Amino acid sequence: MKILIISYWFIPAKAIGARRWGEFYNLSLEDDEIEMTVLTANWKGHNNDINIHYIGDTIEDKPFFSLNKKVTFLDMLKHPSLMIRSIDHSLLKPWYKEVKIWLDKNSQNKYDMIISSFGPISSVLLGNYAKNIYNKPHIVDLRDLISIQGQKSLFPIVHYLDKSIDKFIMKDVDKFMVVSPTGNRKATTFYKKEVTMIYNGLSCEINENEVDLTLLNKNKINILYMGTLGFNRNPSTILMILNAYAKEYKECEISVRFASQDNPLDFIDNHKLQNIKVSWLGYLSKEELEIEKSNSDIFLLLEDLTERGNENLTGKIFEYLNSKKPIMVSCHKNSDIVSLLKSTNAGSLVDTLSAFNKFLLEKRFLNIKECNYYSRANQYKLLKEFIGIADV
Repeated sequence: MKILIISYWFIPAKAIGARRWGEFYNLSLEDDEIEMTVLTANWKGHNNDINIHYIGDTIEDKPFFSLNKKVTFLDMLKHPSLMIRSIDHSLLKPWYKEVKIWLDKNSQNKYDMIISSFGPISSVLLGNYAKNIYNKPHIVDLRDLISIQGQKSLFPIVHYLDKSIDKFIMKDVDKFMVVSPTGNRKATTFYKKEVTMIYNGLSCEINENEVDLTLLNKNKINILYMGTLGFNRNPSTILMILNAYAKEYKECEISVRFASQDNPLDFIDNHKLQNIKVSWLGYLSKEELEIEKSNSDIFLLLEDLTERGNENLTGKIFEYLNSKKPIMVSCHKNSDIVSLLKSTNAGSLVDTLSAFNKFLLEKRFLNIKECNYYSRANQYKLLKEFIGIADV
Protein backbone atom coordinates (compact mmCIF):
# COMPACT_ATOMS: atom_id res chain seq x y z
CA MET A 1 0.00 0.00 0.00
CA LYS A 2 1.31 3.42 -0.98
CA ILE A 3 0.45 6.15 1.52
CA LEU A 4 0.95 9.88 1.13
CA ILE A 5 1.66 11.50 4.51
CA ILE A 6 1.15 15.26 4.81
CA SER A 7 2.60 16.47 8.10
CA TYR A 8 4.03 19.93 8.65
CA TRP A 9 5.87 18.52 11.69
CA PHE A 10 8.41 15.79 10.93
CA ILE A 11 11.90 14.73 11.91
CA PRO A 12 14.31 16.34 12.72
CA ALA A 13 11.85 18.75 14.42
CA LYS A 14 11.49 17.90 18.14
CA ALA A 15 7.70 18.23 18.48
CA ILE A 16 5.68 15.14 19.43
CA GLY A 17 3.92 15.21 16.05
CA ALA A 18 7.27 15.14 14.28
CA ARG A 19 8.47 12.20 16.34
CA ARG A 20 5.15 10.35 15.91
CA TRP A 21 5.23 10.27 12.11
CA GLY A 22 9.00 10.12 11.94
CA GLU A 23 9.00 6.86 13.90
CA PHE A 24 6.05 5.45 11.95
CA TYR A 25 7.96 6.24 8.76
CA ASN A 26 11.09 4.48 10.04
CA LEU A 27 9.01 1.39 10.85
CA SER A 28 7.54 1.45 7.34
CA LEU A 29 11.07 1.16 5.89
CA GLU A 30 11.24 -2.36 7.35
CA ASP A 31 7.75 -3.27 6.11
CA ASP A 32 7.16 -4.61 2.60
CA GLU A 33 3.42 -3.93 2.87
CA ILE A 34 3.64 -0.14 3.21
CA GLU A 35 5.48 2.54 1.29
CA MET A 36 5.19 6.06 2.71
CA THR A 37 5.83 9.30 0.87
CA VAL A 38 6.06 12.31 3.18
CA LEU A 39 5.41 15.98 2.46
CA THR A 40 6.70 18.18 5.26
CA ALA A 41 8.31 21.54 6.01
CA ASN A 42 11.98 22.08 5.28
CA TRP A 43 13.36 21.47 8.77
CA LYS A 44 16.94 22.57 9.32
CA GLY A 45 19.37 19.68 9.73
CA HIS A 46 17.35 17.00 7.93
CA ASN A 47 18.93 14.07 6.13
CA ASN A 48 18.16 13.45 2.46
CA ASP A 49 15.63 10.71 1.78
CA ILE A 50 14.06 10.06 -1.61
CA ASN A 51 10.61 9.51 -0.07
CA ILE A 52 10.64 12.54 2.26
CA HIS A 53 10.06 15.87 0.56
CA TYR A 54 11.18 18.81 2.72
CA ILE A 55 9.34 21.63 0.99
CA GLY A 56 9.89 25.38 1.15
CA ASP A 57 12.37 27.64 2.90
CA THR A 58 14.50 26.23 5.70
CA ILE A 59 12.78 26.35 9.11
CA GLU A 60 14.61 26.24 12.42
CA ASP A 61 12.86 24.35 15.22
CA LYS A 62 12.07 26.62 18.17
CA PRO A 63 10.31 26.07 21.54
CA PHE A 64 6.57 26.73 21.61
CA PHE A 65 5.09 29.96 22.94
CA SER A 66 3.75 29.58 26.50
CA LEU A 67 0.92 31.57 28.07
CA ASN A 68 1.39 31.71 31.83
CA LYS A 69 -1.70 33.65 32.87
CA LYS A 70 -5.46 33.37 32.59
CA VAL A 71 -6.61 34.16 29.07
CA THR A 72 -8.36 37.52 28.69
CA PHE A 73 -10.44 38.81 25.79
CA LEU A 74 -7.46 40.98 24.83
CA ASP A 75 -5.27 37.84 24.68
CA MET A 76 -7.84 36.24 22.38
CA LEU A 77 -7.68 39.24 20.07
CA LYS A 78 -3.87 39.16 20.07
CA HIS A 79 -3.78 35.37 19.62
CA PRO A 80 -6.95 34.33 17.72
CA SER A 81 -5.83 30.67 17.78
CA LEU A 82 -6.84 30.64 21.46
CA MET A 83 -10.52 30.79 20.45
CA ILE A 84 -10.63 29.68 16.80
CA ARG A 85 -8.62 26.66 15.68
CA SER A 86 -10.19 25.70 12.33
CA ILE A 87 -8.39 28.64 10.69
CA ASP A 88 -4.81 29.61 11.46
CA HIS A 89 -1.92 31.61 10.04
CA SER A 90 -0.47 28.52 8.33
CA LEU A 91 -2.86 29.17 5.43
CA LEU A 92 -0.91 32.35 4.70
CA LYS A 93 2.49 30.67 4.84
CA PRO A 94 4.41 29.80 1.64
CA TRP A 95 4.53 26.11 2.65
CA TYR A 96 0.78 25.72 2.03
CA LYS A 97 1.07 27.05 -1.54
CA GLU A 98 4.28 25.19 -2.28
CA VAL A 99 2.85 21.81 -1.25
CA LYS A 100 -0.17 22.44 -3.49
CA ILE A 101 2.27 23.10 -6.35
CA TRP A 102 4.07 19.82 -5.55
CA LEU A 103 0.75 17.94 -5.60
CA ASP A 104 -0.20 19.48 -8.96
CA LYS A 105 3.19 18.60 -10.48
CA ASN A 106 2.95 15.03 -9.17
CA SER A 107 -0.71 14.41 -9.95
CA GLN A 108 0.22 11.29 -11.93
CA ASN A 109 1.69 9.59 -8.87
CA LYS A 110 -0.18 6.55 -7.55
CA TYR A 111 -1.25 6.44 -3.91
CA ASP A 112 -3.77 4.24 -2.13
CA MET A 113 -4.42 6.58 0.80
CA ILE A 114 -3.72 10.06 2.13
CA ILE A 115 -3.06 10.75 5.81
CA SER A 116 -2.81 14.34 7.02
CA SER A 117 -1.72 15.37 10.49
CA PHE A 118 -3.33 18.24 12.42
CA GLY A 119 -2.00 20.84 13.27
CA PRO A 120 -1.68 23.13 11.57
CA ILE A 121 -4.96 23.25 9.67
CA SER A 122 -3.10 23.68 6.38
CA SER A 123 -2.02 20.02 6.57
CA VAL A 124 -5.67 18.91 6.68
CA LEU A 125 -6.69 21.19 3.79
CA LEU A 126 -3.76 19.86 1.78
CA GLY A 127 -5.01 16.36 2.55
CA ASN A 128 -8.41 17.33 1.13
CA TYR A 129 -6.69 18.77 -1.93
CA ALA A 130 -4.69 15.54 -2.41
CA LYS A 131 -7.88 13.47 -2.08
CA ASN A 132 -9.43 15.38 -4.99
CA ILE A 133 -6.30 14.85 -7.10
CA TYR A 134 -5.75 11.16 -6.41
CA ASN A 135 -9.37 10.19 -5.65
CA LYS A 136 -8.32 8.09 -2.64
CA PRO A 137 -9.46 7.96 1.00
CA HIS A 138 -8.29 10.72 3.32
CA ILE A 139 -7.61 10.05 7.02
CA VAL A 140 -6.97 12.91 9.43
CA ASP A 141 -4.66 12.31 12.38
CA LEU A 142 -6.02 14.51 15.17
CA ARG A 143 -3.03 14.71 17.48
CA ASP A 144 -5.08 17.47 19.05
CA LEU A 145 -8.77 18.17 18.62
CA ILE A 146 -9.71 21.24 16.60
CA SER A 147 -12.85 23.27 17.41
CA ILE A 148 -13.87 21.00 20.31
CA GLN A 149 -10.49 21.00 22.03
CA GLY A 150 -11.20 21.19 25.75
CA GLN A 151 -8.79 23.96 26.67
CA LYS A 152 -9.83 26.28 23.87
CA SER A 153 -11.02 29.71 25.06
CA LEU A 154 -14.77 29.91 24.49
CA PHE A 155 -16.43 32.98 23.01
CA PRO A 156 -19.98 31.83 22.05
CA ILE A 157 -20.38 33.28 18.54
CA VAL A 158 -16.78 32.50 17.57
CA HIS A 159 -17.06 28.97 19.03
CA TYR A 160 -20.15 28.26 16.91
CA LEU A 161 -18.33 29.56 13.83
CA ASP A 162 -15.25 27.50 14.67
CA LYS A 163 -17.27 24.30 14.96
CA SER A 164 -19.10 25.03 11.71
CA ILE A 165 -15.86 25.59 9.80
CA ASP A 166 -14.37 22.47 11.38
CA LYS A 167 -17.27 20.30 10.23
CA PHE A 168 -17.18 21.84 6.76
CA ILE A 169 -13.44 21.13 6.39
CA MET A 170 -13.94 17.55 7.51
CA LYS A 171 -17.10 16.77 5.52
CA ASP A 172 -15.25 14.68 2.92
CA VAL A 173 -12.70 13.14 5.32
CA ASP A 174 -13.18 9.38 5.50
CA LYS A 175 -11.79 8.49 8.94
CA PHE A 176 -10.05 9.98 11.95
CA MET A 177 -7.29 8.98 14.31
CA VAL A 178 -6.99 10.41 17.83
CA VAL A 179 -4.50 9.94 20.66
CA SER A 180 -6.70 9.50 23.76
CA PRO A 181 -9.95 7.84 24.93
CA THR A 182 -11.61 11.16 25.78
CA GLY A 183 -10.57 12.54 22.40
CA ASN A 184 -12.07 9.43 20.79
CA ARG A 185 -15.45 9.93 22.46
CA LYS A 186 -15.57 13.63 21.61
CA ALA A 187 -14.50 13.21 17.98
CA THR A 188 -16.92 10.31 17.37
CA THR A 189 -19.84 12.34 18.69
CA PHE A 190 -18.86 15.51 16.84
CA TYR A 191 -17.94 14.17 13.38
CA LYS A 192 -20.19 11.07 13.40
CA LYS A 193 -17.58 9.15 11.45
CA GLU A 194 -15.21 6.27 12.23
CA VAL A 195 -12.57 7.23 14.78
CA THR A 196 -9.83 5.07 16.26
CA MET A 197 -7.08 5.57 18.83
CA ILE A 198 -3.47 5.42 17.71
CA TYR A 199 -1.53 6.53 20.77
CA ASN A 200 1.62 8.57 20.97
CA GLY A 201 3.79 5.66 21.98
CA LEU A 202 7.02 4.53 23.56
CA SER A 203 9.89 4.84 21.12
CA CYS A 204 11.05 1.32 21.99
CA GLU A 205 9.61 -1.64 23.87
CA ILE A 206 10.62 -2.44 27.45
CA ASN A 207 12.50 -5.75 27.34
CA GLU A 208 13.18 -6.38 31.03
CA ASN A 209 11.26 -9.12 32.83
CA GLU A 210 10.77 -6.86 35.84
CA VAL A 211 11.09 -3.11 36.46
CA ASP A 212 10.97 -2.05 40.10
CA LEU A 213 9.90 1.58 40.51
CA THR A 214 9.82 1.53 44.31
CA LEU A 215 11.61 4.49 45.86
CA LEU A 216 14.52 3.35 48.00
CA ASN A 217 15.51 6.62 49.67
CA LYS A 218 12.45 8.41 50.99
CA ASN A 219 14.37 11.11 52.84
CA LYS A 220 16.20 12.62 49.88
CA ILE A 221 14.04 13.01 46.79
CA ASN A 222 15.03 14.57 43.47
CA ILE A 223 12.06 15.40 41.21
CA LEU A 224 12.45 16.46 37.57
CA TYR A 225 9.96 18.23 35.31
CA MET A 226 10.62 18.37 31.57
CA GLY A 227 8.53 20.47 29.23
CA THR A 228 6.62 23.71 28.97
CA LEU A 229 4.75 25.45 31.76
CA GLY A 230 1.69 27.66 31.40
CA PHE A 231 -1.70 28.56 32.78
CA ASN A 232 -2.91 25.01 32.10
CA ARG A 233 0.37 23.45 33.27
CA ASN A 234 0.80 25.38 36.47
CA PRO A 235 3.24 23.90 39.02
CA SER A 236 2.01 25.92 42.01
CA THR A 237 -0.47 23.32 43.36
CA ILE A 238 1.99 20.42 43.41
CA LEU A 239 4.80 22.62 44.77
CA MET A 240 2.62 23.71 47.68
CA ILE A 241 1.81 20.06 48.45
CA LEU A 242 5.50 19.11 48.38
CA ASN A 243 6.37 22.11 50.55
CA ALA A 244 3.71 21.16 53.11
CA TYR A 245 5.01 17.59 53.18
CA ALA A 246 8.61 18.70 53.76
CA LYS A 247 7.43 21.05 56.49
CA GLU A 248 5.66 18.19 58.31
CA TYR A 249 8.40 15.60 57.70
CA LYS A 250 11.51 17.65 58.37
CA GLU A 251 13.85 14.72 57.78
CA CYS A 252 12.74 14.65 54.11
CA GLU A 253 14.80 16.75 51.67
CA ILE A 254 12.92 17.51 48.44
CA SER A 255 14.44 19.08 45.33
CA VAL A 256 12.31 19.95 42.28
CA ARG A 257 14.15 20.85 39.09
CA PHE A 258 12.47 22.32 36.00
CA ALA A 259 14.04 21.70 32.59
CA SER A 260 11.83 24.22 30.82
CA GLN A 261 11.93 27.38 28.78
CA ASP A 262 9.46 28.77 31.36
CA ASN A 263 10.48 29.88 34.85
CA PRO A 264 8.47 28.03 37.56
CA LEU A 265 8.90 31.02 39.87
CA ASP A 266 6.68 33.03 37.51
CA PHE A 267 3.82 30.93 38.87
CA ILE A 268 4.52 30.93 42.60
CA ASP A 269 6.38 33.14 45.08
CA ASN A 270 9.61 31.40 46.11
CA HIS A 271 9.11 32.77 49.63
CA LYS A 272 6.13 30.40 49.96
CA LEU A 273 8.43 27.42 49.36
CA GLN A 274 10.68 27.58 52.41
CA ASN A 275 10.89 23.80 52.88
CA ILE A 276 11.81 22.56 49.40
CA LYS A 277 14.43 23.52 46.83
CA VAL A 278 13.12 24.66 43.45
CA SER A 279 15.62 25.06 40.58
CA TRP A 280 15.04 26.40 37.10
CA LEU A 281 17.42 24.74 34.62
CA GLY A 282 16.15 26.49 31.50
CA TYR A 283 15.97 24.82 28.10
CA LEU A 284 18.49 21.95 28.07
CA SER A 285 20.22 20.10 25.27
CA LYS A 286 19.45 16.40 24.81
CA GLU A 287 22.76 15.47 26.46
CA GLU A 288 22.18 17.76 29.44
CA LEU A 289 18.67 16.41 29.86
CA GLU A 290 19.89 12.81 29.99
CA ILE A 291 22.19 13.71 32.88
CA GLU A 292 19.31 15.30 34.77
CA LYS A 293 17.08 12.29 34.12
CA SER A 294 19.67 9.85 35.46
CA ASN A 295 20.09 11.93 38.63
CA SER A 296 16.35 12.07 39.34
CA ASP A 297 14.19 9.78 41.45
CA ILE A 298 10.75 10.92 40.23
CA PHE A 299 9.45 12.49 37.04
CA LEU A 300 6.77 15.16 37.42
CA LEU A 301 4.01 15.54 34.83
CA LEU A 302 1.72 18.58 34.80
CA GLU A 303 -1.62 18.94 33.05
CA ASP A 304 -4.80 20.94 33.44
CA LEU A 305 -6.27 20.67 36.94
CA THR A 306 -9.75 21.11 35.45
CA GLU A 307 -11.62 18.51 33.42
CA ARG A 308 -11.16 20.63 30.30
CA GLY A 309 -7.74 19.01 29.87
CA ASN A 310 -8.81 15.40 30.40
CA GLU A 311 -8.28 14.52 26.72
CA ASN A 312 -4.63 15.63 26.79
CA LEU A 313 -2.69 12.39 26.88
CA THR A 314 0.61 14.14 26.31
CA GLY A 315 3.38 12.33 24.47
CA LYS A 316 5.68 13.26 27.34
CA ILE A 317 4.21 10.46 29.45
CA PHE A 318 5.52 7.83 27.02
CA GLU A 319 8.97 9.37 27.10
CA TYR A 320 8.79 9.10 30.88
CA LEU A 321 7.71 5.44 30.68
CA ASN A 322 10.75 4.59 28.57
CA SER A 323 12.98 6.12 31.26
CA LYS A 324 11.67 3.71 33.93
CA LYS A 325 11.27 6.15 36.79
CA PRO A 326 8.09 6.59 38.89
CA ILE A 327 5.79 9.29 37.51
CA MET A 328 3.98 11.78 39.71
CA VAL A 329 1.20 13.71 37.99
CA SER A 330 -0.68 16.86 38.93
CA CYS A 331 -3.89 17.07 36.89
CA HIS A 332 -7.65 16.43 37.08
CA LYS A 333 -8.61 13.14 38.73
CA ASN A 334 -10.54 11.96 35.62
CA SER A 335 -7.77 12.73 33.15
CA ASP A 336 -6.78 10.05 30.63
CA ILE A 337 -3.27 10.41 32.06
CA VAL A 338 -4.42 9.10 35.45
CA SER A 339 -6.04 6.06 33.80
CA LEU A 340 -2.88 5.27 31.83
CA LEU A 341 -0.66 5.53 34.90
CA LYS A 342 -3.00 3.21 36.78
CA SER A 343 -3.01 0.60 34.01
CA THR A 344 0.79 0.65 33.59
CA ASN A 345 1.45 1.00 37.34
CA ALA A 346 4.02 3.65 36.45
CA GLY A 347 2.88 6.23 38.99
CA SER A 348 -0.15 8.09 40.24
CA LEU A 349 -1.98 11.35 40.79
CA VAL A 350 -0.72 13.45 43.69
CA ASP A 351 -3.37 15.97 44.71
CA THR A 352 -3.10 15.87 48.52
CA LEU A 353 -0.48 15.48 51.23
CA SER A 354 -1.64 11.93 51.96
CA ALA A 355 -1.50 11.05 48.24
CA PHE A 356 2.16 12.11 48.13
CA ASN A 357 2.91 10.11 51.26
CA LYS A 358 1.28 7.04 49.67
CA PHE A 359 3.24 7.67 46.46
CA LEU A 360 6.53 7.57 48.39
CA LEU A 361 5.71 4.44 50.38
CA GLU A 362 4.08 2.32 47.71
CA LYS A 363 5.88 -0.74 46.33
CA ARG A 364 5.56 -0.33 42.59
CA PHE A 365 6.44 -2.67 39.72
CA LEU A 366 5.88 -1.57 36.15
CA ASN A 367 3.22 -3.46 34.19
CA ILE A 368 5.52 -4.19 31.27
CA LYS A 369 2.92 -5.92 29.10
CA GLU A 370 0.60 -2.93 29.38
CA CYS A 371 3.45 -0.49 28.69
CA ASN A 372 4.44 -2.36 25.54
CA TYR A 373 0.88 -2.12 24.24
CA TYR A 374 1.71 1.57 23.84
CA SER A 375 5.01 0.95 22.06
CA ARG A 376 5.41 2.66 18.71
CA ALA A 377 5.80 -0.75 17.05
CA ASN A 378 2.45 -1.96 18.40
CA GLN A 379 0.74 1.31 17.53
CA TYR A 380 2.11 0.88 14.00
CA LYS A 381 0.43 -2.54 13.87
CA LEU A 382 -2.84 -0.98 15.02
CA LEU A 383 -2.42 1.69 12.35
CA LYS A 384 -2.07 -1.02 9.71
CA GLU A 385 -5.23 -2.70 10.93
CA PHE A 386 -7.10 0.59 10.82
CA ILE A 387 -6.12 1.33 7.23
CA GLY A 388 -7.05 -2.18 6.13
CA ILE A 389 -3.87 -4.23 6.14
CA ALA A 390 -4.93 -7.32 8.06
CA ASP A 391 -1.79 -9.47 8.02
CA VAL A 392 -0.01 -7.87 10.96
